[in-house]
Amino acid sequence: MRCHLSLRCVRVVLRTVRPMCRHVPLMPVTCATACCLWVALLGPKWLWWGAWAIIVLNGGGWLWRRSVLGCLATLCCVIAMLHGHHARQAVLADALLNQPLRVEGKVLSLHDRGGLRSALFGVEQCHPLAVAGGCMRLDRLQLSLPSTVTVAEGERWQLAVRLRPPHGLANPRQWDTVWRVRRQGIGGIGSVLPHPAPQRLSEAGWQPAAWLRRQIETSGVSASAQRWLKGMIVGDGSAFDDADWQLFNDTGTTHLVVVSGSHITLAVGFWAALARWGMRRVRPTRYRRATAPRAGAALAGIGYAVLAQGGAPAARACVALLPWVLAFVSLWRPSRWQLWWLALLAVLLIMPWSLLMPGVWLSFGAVAGLYVMHPHRQTAPSLWRLLYCHGAITLLMEGALLVMMERWAPLAFPANLIAIPWISLVLMPLGMSGALCAWPCPSVAHGCWWLFDRLLAPLCSLLNSAAQYCPSRLVDPEAATAIGTAIMVVAVVSMLPCCTWRWRGILLLGSALLALGRTSAPRPDEGMFEVTVLDVGQGQLVELRTHRHRYLFDTGPQSRSGRRAIDEVWPAAQAFDGVIVSHGDLDHSGGIPALRQYHHVGRWWAPWAMPALTAGDALQGRPPALSLCRAGQSWVVDGVRFRFLWPRPDQPLSSSENDRSCVLLVEGQVGRALFTGDASAQVEQWLLSAFDQPISVWVAGHHGSHSSNSRALLVRTRPAAMLYSTGYANRYHHPAYQTVERVREVGAQQWNTAETGAITVRFLPEGNVSIDTQRRHQTVVIRRL
Repeated sequence: MRCHLSLRCVRVVLRTVRPMCRHVPLMPVTCATACCLWVALLGPKWLWWGAWAIIVLNGGGWLWRRSVLGCLATLCCVIAMLHGHHARQAVLADALLNQPLRVEGKVLSLHDRGGLRSALFGVEQCHPLAVAGGCMRLDRLQLSLPSTVTVAEGERWQLAVRLRPPHGLANPRQWDTVWRVRRQGIGGIGSVLPHPAPQRLSEAGWQPAAWLRRQIETSGVSASAQRWLKGMIVGDGSAFDDADWQLFNDTGTTHLVVVSGSHITLAVGFWAALARWGMRRVRPTRYRRATAPRAGAALAGIGYAVLAQGGAPAARACVALLPWVLAFVSLWRPSRWQLWWLALLAVLLIMPWSLLMPGVWLSFGAVAGLYVMHPHRQTAPSLWRLLYCHGAITLLMEGALLVMMERWAPLAFPANLIAIPWISLVLMPLGMSGALCAWPCPSVAHGCWWLFDRLLAPLCSLLNSAAQYCPSRLVDPEAATAIGTAIMVVAVVSMLPCCTWRWRGILLLGSALLALGRTSAPRPDEGMFEVTVLDVGQGQLVELRTHRHRYLFDTGPQSRSGRRAIDEVWPAAQAFDGVIVSHGDLDHSGGIPALRQYHHVGRWWAPWAMPALTAGDALQGRPPALSLCRAGQSWVVDGVRFRFLWPRPDQPLSSSENDRSCVLLVEGQVGRALFTGDASAQVEQWLLSAFDQPISVWVAGHHGSHSSNSRALLVRTRPAAMLYSTGYANRYHHPAYQTVERVREVGAQQWNTAETGAITVRFLPEGNVSIDTQRRHQTVVIRRL
């Protein structure tokens, strides 16, 4: 029986995969190109040279045999290696870190967040001002603009800048944010210097996107409709505020509101229908065979993406459209799978960073799923066909996102079931019709956008109700992997055209049992606890987990633009049993508003009654439960003891905000962790008497400043590990070299979130300390105490 089942599964898979490989010589070429691109972007140097050797040897052999397919594969691999190597090297050199540079180039786009402006700058020339070296390999920069400089998109400028290489935040259940920057071709991030003074080299020409944005703003529609029109038609994703993005994430509709592949496809369909209608009036007997309308519609979709200044998804869709345009205007009539492989090959060759974009594989996987379901789409009724395809593709995408992001939007399926046809068939045509009529007939455009506004209101109301009823939530890693895999199996099985319902039921039952057997996520045992120092830049956010409870020490930083690091770590609706705010500096207390507004906190501790904690909550009308941390206070949960060591209750609070910091000691059965906030060495002298045995972990005081982490307390506590929470290339130069030397003298191992990403500490039953780092993906077990 088991052998028969295995053979049946293999037969079903082969019958499904065979159409993808039949008469598709591009499949091995595309796979070889993807492997070479991965080596060029991420592989070590020795593997890069090895790949070149293999390419040269195989290329000579294919050329000797006069194999067209082999020569094509060799050519694609050479292009991938060169293009990938250039993309990898297009980053600021370490020798030019924080050095003044003179750059000339064009302002590609502008962004405004909380009054702080930034620009995406295309580099044409670059020269260092103070040191020797070159920076001509830089292609794009992300620059913060001073208030004294007024720039516009399309202008050419000469600027003096100070840069640092792109560096993101790496936290559990999150993609390293550095890839978001590198995918845009940005090789440096920095600010504009006042001297030498910025110089405008040339004015901007006519900007269609800026002109259309002004037309939307003067049309008289509501603010919500303006944001949607700017996002869907002009491609201005910065028009949406944080509440909008939270709504889209909770309902799984983010892909519908920014210019992406789906919008390009809708634009192509809109123009194809319009061109087909016109061709039918001109040539009523031969309009069905005309290729010009379809090719023109594809070119119009590319033009729409350029007009809307679409990002990577829109550019990827344009590249994928090129094979279809070639097929329409030539006598070549490829199969759908040939076009699929050719589109994937074109995307990889032209956009090398797309190899690391999850959206690339999700979009191509969705198209492949539609191709696999082709028999179903021929035999099923119209309404059933739409529902069946929508359900299968949505399940496939939800399962993939659950595995990759470990997040789940429960109402994404019904929300998309309503939002996709409403946006595709109603809102998008109205918005594009208004944009088309904005220049020749503004009154018609305003009428289309007025109707867009009226029809958008019920959709927004429905999405808000869905988000309030059941927002997105995090899923434990092992559970996310198991459940997401089971969901993808369900989706793939439902797509198989050659699998009977009986075998589908057997496969679905097996995947369900697999998911139920793997959904238990590891958590600390009774009497044990886990410490995670999250990567939040120049600030501090520490998560403490026991067997059944969850605490935070500090809340992360808030930037001048109002951006909070905690918003990038967790989605809304998280539950914390307690939050300890060490002191009032924004790099430690910046996340208080987000925690109060979007999450549930059982109790707060702080050294004094901060205004952010004592103000009445906008939803509840009363301040949260707040206790003042004082030395001697302690409590025990799940066999783990939490004890405050500072401030002293018999002394007034210090005038220094840093010296008011709550100092916390957490003690389990086999491990002890110390958190000193930003307390100085003077406070640490008072803490010496509180320690009679070594500690396991110390989260460095004041991010490793030389004014904290005194030698006396280090010798007294003898920590096995010292953890620093700092920002990459921060202006304070934390951790200070004096602190690093003092810690090295006591024999403690050191980790820095700026280098390793988030750091997770687990205390093993035998007394050892296990430390996992997010960016380096390594586990280190240090000495028994």
